[in-house]
Amino acid sequence: MKKSTIIFIILFLLASGCDNSDAIISEEQAKTVVIEHYTGNIGEVKIIWVS
Repeated sequence: MKKSTIIFIILFLLASGCDNSDAIISEEQAKTVVIEHYTGNIGEVKIIWVS
């Protein structure tokens, strides 16, 4: 009983962590967030991944 509960919890955590959802912000919004948080001259902003 205890072992099956632990296995179920691990499987549940793995399944919930593998959620492949769409991005909720656009690339332009991500660039704006980066520019707002870094006030100095940071040069070119290149967004690699938005999640």
